[in-house]
Parts: sequence; C-alpha cells; structure tokens
Amino acid sequence: MNAAYGIMLALRMRQRTGEGQQVDISMLEGQLALLGSAFANYFANGEVPRPQGTAYSAVVPYQTFHTKSRDLALAIAGEKLWRKFCPVIGCPELTDDPRYRTVSDRSHNRASLIPTLQQVFLTRTYEEWEALLLANDIPVGAINDLAQVVDHPQVKARGALVDLDHPRAGKLRVVGSPVRLSRTPATTRAPAPTHGQHTAEVLGKFLGMNDAEIAALGAAGVIGLPAS
Repeated sequence: MNAAYGIMLALRMRQRTGEGQQVDISMLEGQLALLGSAFANYFANGEVPRPQGTAYSAVVPYQTFHTKSRDLALAIAGEKLWRKFCPVIGCPELTDDPRYRTVSDRSHNRASLIPTLQQVFLTRTYEEWEALLLANDIPVGAINDLAQVVDHPQVKARGALVDLDHPRAGKLRVVGSPVRLSRTPATTRAPAPTHGQHTAEVLGKFLGMNDAEIAALGAAGVIGLPAS
C-alpha cells in the first residue's frame, strides 16, 4: 500500500514538473508507521507498551466485550460519545465520575472501569445491545467469524464476493476488488494463473518469440510452462 501511494505521488509530481524520481519503500518503516500512537506514548512517558488484547491504549473504552450471546466491539472516542454512552447503558453515574470523566482519566483508571462495563454488557444479548447503541449513534459492531461475514447483509449488498471459473478447481468464490471507481470500475475476470499458464503468451506477444524458441527455454528449465 505504501508503494502504491508513493508511486501515485511520484506520478503526480512528474505531471507537474516533468521529472521522475526514485520511490524507496521499506517494510520496516511501514510497520513503524502503523505504530505511530504507540511511539508517541513511549516518547511522552518512556513506558514500553504491553499487550492489551483487543483494547487500545490511547482511548478507553475502545475494545471488545462479552455479552449474553456474542462479543461486541465498542468504540467510545471522545467525551461527547462518553457522555451519551453512559446513560444509554443504564449507568448515568459514570458520566461525571472523577475517575472516568476524560479520556486521560479513563485510561489511568482502566483497571476499574473495564470490569464494570463488562458486567453491564453481560446483562443483555449482542442483538439487544446493537439495537440500543446504534439507535443512539454509538459505534458498535459484532465479532463475526468468516461464515457470518459471508452471510452479512452489507457484504451481499456490496457484491463483495464474486464467483470465478478455475481451469482446475472449477467454480471458486473470491473477494472482489475493494477499490470502486465510478468511471473505470474494477472487474474480476479470472482467478490467479496456474504455474506457467501465460508464459508462452507473454513471450510470444511481447518479445516476438516463436513456439520453438519458447519450447527450448522450457526444456532448458529457463522458464516454467504449464504441466501437460
């Protein structure tokens, strides 16, 4: 993703200046970028982050909770949501509790807040919580397994999964392109190629090689050709 982003930036600059440039992408730096908030906390207080499961160190509560039926993921980012959230779950007293009033307060008192919220969420099923929280514009979602994702109404509405015919495996269902363009929409026309499936086609079309030359390269082990 970083490479694609860098290439687009370089192409844009070439359009403006007429000059190309090298695009240098490091997997290491890509991982560092994903840890931006963790580094910010470390540089601020010198504390090394520890594993927190599904929780997020900078925002509380921002994690999963058990319910009577299935787990839910909750995201209370900011004081406006917090003040709306507490009365909705039946705990208005938490709103102005000095231990939890601000993001910083909740972060420092995570050890007492999270068990309290967990007991509250165990009083209802996920389906009941989802209806209640979404009706009040509070971000919440289910923890779905793959079977539930396949049957999810939004996945179906988006046509996110497409069927393809594979030359060996037959009909396959795969994930379509997540990028949707209005003028040049992506299409999923074929599955990933089998070993050497297009080698002869590419060498013949783009390098002008004839069948004998391609066969000689295959016999010498220089290229891979489809199994006969």
